[in-house]
Amino acid sequence: MLTALVIIGGVKNIGKITGKIVPVMSVAYIVGSLIAIFSNVSMIPTVFKMIFTNALTAKALAG
Repeated sequence: MLTALVIIGGVKNIGKITGKIVPVMSVAYIVGSLIAIFSNVSMIPTVFKMIFTNALTAKALAG
């Protein structure tokens, strides 16, 4: 239904709709990310260690 409204409404309507949806999506993404991080806060040092040790390998360089 939202797609039909955007198609029928044209470019101006697309701008209005995305202007309202994008901030909500951004806040939802940030809140979800913070929930994921804080629910696994004890693993943060291990994750950083894995990132730095595995990022500096030949396998990572090759892709």
